[in-house]
Amino acid sequence: MNKNLILGLQAKNVLKMIKQLGGQRLDYINDAILKEVIPSYIPQLQGYAICLIDRVGHQTPNKELADQAASIEMLLDSLAWMKNGHHIQSPDNLKMLLNYFCRSSWSGGVGIDELTTSDCNDFDKLITELQNVDPNVSDTYNGWGNLAARVLDHWDNLWDCDFAYDALIYMLRKEHPQKYMIPLEACLLVKDLEKQYLLEQANLM
Repeated sequence: MNKNLILGLQAKNVLKMIKQLGGQRLDYINDAILKEVIPSYIPQLQGYAICLIDRVGHQTPNKELADQAASIEMLLDSLAWMKNGHHIQSPDNLKMLLNYFCRSSWSGGVGIDELTTSDCNDFDKLITELQNVDPNVSDTYNGWGNLAARVLDHWDNLWDCDFAYDALIYMLRKEHPQKYMIPLEACLLVKDLEKQYLLEQANLM
């Protein structure tokens, strides 16, 4: 065991009891750490988080950029899973994603002159869906982050619509990051999304 690891008195007592029972203390510590970080109940989300953790363990050139890309890929997989029939009613955890991406070109985001024809088509489809809920929504492009924020502002009416998750997916896939996302933050966010989904499912029973 790492001698630099500082444990509280209760944790030390638990490890003593484990040793008395012939258990491997490091196994318990490893399991406890993983349970705090990765989703606990949904195999798909667990797999995404474990894959991210495994990738982060490898030393690569430009490691920070590689870790950021891996974190975003894991979040994209998780959002795709949610879109596929696993919707959540509360936007609180999803709003955390807005902190990591630019809102508009004025804050360093993707400008309208950078949009491809495919981007424009994606934007127009989402705006049309959003205007069905709120006719006052402008159809002027002002950033993927702003579009995702507007969708989340109307989440009460959109949470069960697939296109609402597309808005978040497009932000992660198309918008410029505003700040570095630590892989641990990505894992904990998905863990919180899992908790929210399971809590809402339990309340529906």
